[in-house]
Amino acid sequence: MRNRDKRSKCVFDFICCYTSARGFPPTLGEIAASTGFKSNAGVIRHLDKLEKWGWISRHHGKSRSIRILRGCEQE
Repeated sequence: MRNRDKRSKCVFDFICCYTSARGFPPTLGEIAASTGFKSNAGVIRHLDKLEKWGWISRHHGKSRSIRILRGCEQE
């Protein structure tokens, strides 16, 4: 698995854990802060990839609109 794919998986895992713990998805800023991104642009690139893979769906322009489509792995 390439490094970027690992980062995308890290973003997905964070979304799963956050949503499970709080009952609603994280914001871009919360994802960036938790996964080590310096800006939301990096998060958006990985969310676009996750959406293309069919793991999540989003309503662009809305806060906390990430919906998980793939089962989260509980470790």
